[in-house]
Amino acid sequence: MDDLEFRRTVYADPHTEDAQVKQSAEQDKGKQAFIDDMRAFDGKLANALKVPVPENLCERLILRQSLESHKQDRRRTRWHIAMAASVAFAVGLTVHMLYQPFAGDSIGTYSLAHVNHGIDHLYNANENNSVDQLNVKLARFGGHFNSAMGKAIFSNYCDFAGVTSLHLIFENELGRISVFVTPADADFKFVEDFSDEHFVGKALAYERAMVTIVGDKDKPLGDFTQRLKDNISWEI
Repeated sequence: MDDLEFRRTVYADPHTEDAQVKQSAEQDKGKQAFIDDMRAFDGKLANALKVPVPENLCERLILRQSLESHKQDRRRTRWHIAMAASVAFAVGLTVHMLYQPFAGDSIGTYSLAHVNHGIDHLYNANENNSVDQLNVKLARFGGHFNSAMGKAIFSNYCDFAGVTSLHLIFENELGRISVFVTPADADFKFVEDFSDEHFVGKALAYERAMVTIVGDKDKPLGDFTQRLKDNISWEI
């Protein structure tokens, strides 16, 4: 066995029982010394790796893993809460902008906004309210229909910037006409005539309520407005 192969074999396994290695070591004291050095180093290396396992190491590792997982869950939860709060704020702000009139808005401006925003009610409503059913709701504002105004296809309370109002929709030869009844003390500026690109409206002022009428822009409201004025009575 040459010197190079001898060293490779001893490096690979200092405790080798290879016959050629033993024979070479017996014939050469230097080679035996090399084997002794490698075995001593191997022993030191083995001792260095024999680190005692700390007591309760398993429980500590599990606890640490649980704490790290909890921290990550808390970070995710805070992020989700922050996102939810942001979304809620954005939605609230949008609703506020849709429903809250700006300072100086007239009852007509707000009526138009309400009709445009609730356009589905205007075109999809198909109720059959009797005059008695309308009067039950109108009584809240001190009003009363003396007789039917035609086919009443929708009647319900609505929110005018936090003020409870009544929204009625009638169907007649002019199409579908919205009538809003709002308390007279609501903080809206009274403007008798108003319109936008789609609708035209008329406002009526009474002691206990303001009434706004909104219909299609290309159809005059004069006859319907007069019929409403003649047909509605108010408590004194």
